[in-house]
Amino acid sequence: MNELLYKIAYCDNRGDIQGFPDIALLNANIITGGEGTYYLHEATLEDVKWLLKDSGSSIKSYIGHESTANVFHEVTGYKPEVTREQFVQDWRTIGIVLQMNARLNEGEMRTEEQLREIGYNFWILEKKYQK
Repeated sequence: MNELLYKIAYCDNRGDIQGFPDIALLNANIITGGEGTYYLHEATLEDVKWLLKDSGSSIKSYIGHESTANVFHEVTGYKPEVTREQFVQDWRTIGIVLQMNARLNEGEMRTEEQLREIGYNFWILEKKYQK
C-alpha cells in the first residue's frame, strides 16, 4: 500500500490499518466543512481506482455536471450519480476530486471530449481535525 493510502486510513495505536473513511466524489476542491485542519493530496488514477473498488468505503457523488460524471466514469470505471446536493465535509469523509485543468466560465457547458482535451488531475481532500 502506498504512502497516500496509508495517510488517509484509520489506524490503531500500533499503526495497523482498520479501515478507510467514507468517500465523497467532487468536481472542486473547496473547503465546505467549516473550521478544521484540511489536507489536499495529489492522487494517481491507481489510488482513486483502489479507493473506489477495494477500500470498502461507502461512496456518494456530489458531481453536479453530467459531462464531468461521464469523464469520471470513463477514466475510473466507476459511474457516479449526477447530483446538485451540497457537500459538507467532516473528518469521517474524504473527497475524491476530479479537477479540470481550466476553469469554465459561469454557465458554460463542455462536452466530454472538450473536458478530456482540457485535462484533469485527481486530488484527495481530507479533514483531519474539527472544532
